Amino acid sequence: MLHSSAQDDYTNLDYLVTEEIIDPETGRDMKSANGLRNRLVHEYDGVNDHIAYAAMQRLMPRRRRFSEEVLVWLNADRT
Repeated sequence: MLHSSAQDDYTNLDYLVTEEIIDPETGRDMKSANGLRNRLVHEYDGVNDHIAYAAMQRLMPRRRRFSEEVLVWLNADRT
């Protein structure tokens, strides 16, 4: 059971790393994905489609890894 309420995205990812639900590399990658999302949604500094697409291609396998790590934690026997 987690003993924390939801915070901002970056704090939530730090918490998951601290609780060893995801590994530090996954946490860094998900922060990058969140930053990309923010740039795309809010169009910070304009958006270069080629750079954004390359970042999405790089981050998709890492998003799957994040899901896998969370599923392992959800399915773990913590009795």
